[in-house]
Amino acid sequence: PGGTTASAASIIAGYQQATADDPRLLPLMIFPEGTTKMQRCLVKYRSGAFVSGLPVQPLVLRFPHRFCDISWVQPGVWQNIFKMLTQWYNPVEVQWLDVYKPDEAQRQDSQLYAEGVQSVFAAVLKLPEELSSRSVDNVVLARYRRAQAKLTSKRGSKVKPDKE
Repeated sequence: PGGTTASAASIIAGYQQATADDPRLLPLMIFPEGTTKMQRCLVKYRSGAFVSGLPVQPLVLRFPHRFCDISWVQPGVWQNIFKMLTQWYNPVEVQWLDVYKPDEAQRQDSQLYAEGVQSVFAAVLKLPEELSSRSVDNVVLARYRRAQAKLTSKRGSKVKPDKE
C-alpha cells in the first residue's frame, strides 16, 4: 500500500543484473514458454526473461518416456499425476547449451531476443520452422485444447484430442 508495484519483468531484470554483478547469488531459472507440453513443438516465448538484455544460459529439458509422457499433454491434470506416480521412474535429460549473447538489436527488443533464443532451442530439438511458433501463445493453445476436448466428448468417442 502506498508503494509502487513493480512488474514481473522488472523484478526479473533486476535479479538478472544482481546475479551478473554478484556470482555468489543463485542463477534464475525461467521457462520462457510459460507452460510445459510435448517436446515436438514450441509455443511463442514470453519476453520477460529477456528484458535485461543480459546473456542467458539456455537449458533443454527432455523427459524420455515409454508409457507416460509427463509433459502435461494428457486430457486432465489428475490423470497425468496418476500416470506419473504409477511409473517406476520418470527420467529427465538435461542439456546445457552455450551461453546466448544477444546482439545490439536484441538487447533493445526483448521479443526479438526471445525469438533468437527460441530459434536455438528449435535447432537443438531438430524442430522444423512450422513447429516453432512465434505467434501462438499459451492462451491460444489452451483454447485449442479445450475445443478439441469438447469435440471429442460430444462425439462420445474414446479418441483422445490432438496433442498439439
